[in-house]
Amino acid sequence: MLCVTPGSLALRNAFFGQGTGAIFLDDANCSPQNHSTLIECFASIDASVGDHDCQHREDASVVCSSDCEDCNCTNGDLRLRGGATELEGRVEVCINGVWGTICRNFWDGPDAAVVCKQLGLAQTDAAAVTDGRFGAGTGVILWNNFLCRGTEEALLECYHERPQNGTCSHLQDVGVRCSRFVCNNGDIRLADGPYDSDGRLEICFDQRYGAICDNGFGSTEAAIACRQLGYNDGQGAIALPNGFFGFGPPITTSRVSCTARSQHSQNASTTPTVSVSPPKLCPSCANQATPVAPMEISDWLAVLIHTKGEWRCVSTATGAASVRSVGPISTPSQCAP
Repeated sequence: MLCVTPGSLALRNAFFGQGTGAIFLDDANCSPQNHSTLIECFASIDASVGDHDCQHREDASVVCSSDCEDCNCTNGDLRLRGGATELEGRVEVCINGVWGTICRNFWDGPDAAVVCKQLGLAQTDAAAVTDGRFGAGTGVILWNNFLCRGTEEALLECYHERPQNGTCSHLQDVGVRCSRFVCNNGDIRLADGPYDSDGRLEICFDQRYGAICDNGFGSTEAAIACRQLGYNDGQGAIALPNGFFGFGPPITTSRVSCTARSQHSQNASTTPTVSVSPPKLCPSCANQATPVAPMEISDWLAVLIHTKGEWRCVSTATGAASVRSVGPISTPSQCAP
């Protein structure tokens, strides 16, 4: 009742800090149709000033919206503000018609990926921004400590908390960078190398690139990767372990094993990855001929990827990746249609 415009937000538990002195009112019972001042709400229930059973940790707070254009949003809606393009900006969340910001604690790549997904933007290379480069927001800081897996469809499906009093300021408002580019399941790339032919090997799944653990990765696997990237026959490819080109995104696969007859790195079998920080793959195609157009893939090629609690096969029988879920399997041959 302190605000009668749409977009008023009621906040409990001393959101803006505990008050001091007397607590005058308790057990409000307001009706926008019948009351125009806050004191009328308490008079309607015959409440006495100072009659309460509260402590200051229960002090009420409100946020009033002065811009009615901001009132036409739905709980959980997201928007980006302060960026140079529509693909980046400070993340703002709508709650009860009021836009608020998010504090940066634990804000990282999976959180950014979910934001991009919810906004209908590509998750490929989604980046979390925590240095305040998109400017300080205004109003309430709504949330803190987001812990997304990256598989959620909406940001508020992720675990999150209210910020503790005094722990956050708008200088710590988070942002994201999304992408227009969408990678296809099974695409690979080399990242952070000094030349186009060198780098950390990364593979795409669910529109995001992830690294590959170097368990079992050798010259044969490096040759297959270079061949998929268009480097002629892959002879002379070098596998460089132990994070030679630095650490990249979360690991997607581990224990890669290819055969010399494989025409594509998607013909490698993999086992489930674990949430640790082992070395990432760094194949080098520097000894190869000038890149040529990717070879035509005519046979069934597959990679087994363990994600979201199940095994999946990614096929490129016609050059276009498709995904299907299968049971607990261990070799690419079991993916065959």
